[in-house]
Amino acid sequence: MYLAFLITGIAALLESKGRCRPHSWRLFLAASFSVEGFLFYMHSLMQHDMDHSMTEALLHWILAIISFVAAGSFALSVANAEQALEWTVFASAFALLEGVWFYFVAWSMYSGVYGDAAMMMDVGAVGSF
Repeated sequence: MYLAFLITGIAALLESKGRCRPHSWRLFLAASFSVEGFLFYMHSLMQHDMDHSMTEALLHWILAIISFVAAGSFALSVANAEQALEWTVFASAFALLEGVWFYFVAWSMYSGVYGDAAMMMDVGAVGSF
């Protein structure tokens, strides 16, 4: 997933130097969000199969949907050149939503504010392997 976003950054740099086709970074960004969406979708299936809480599977599934919408929006920004700005703003809003989602879920899972025993994870146990 990180490699896909790194390739997107490299494509954006090459495009700024004139060595890539115009708007190619948007296609790479659409591919990156697709990779991320498939990663979260498969993770949601694994959470469901491994008898984890359905809350974790649902959280990963919602992240997959947000990633796929962002990917489709970035792809449409290239395909529909007349409305490229609108599609890019729409896709950027979903990327922002995904970032806020990550922050809120991490805060709610690790802070204990909601007190859901199924959601609470022991952060100290991660380093004890």
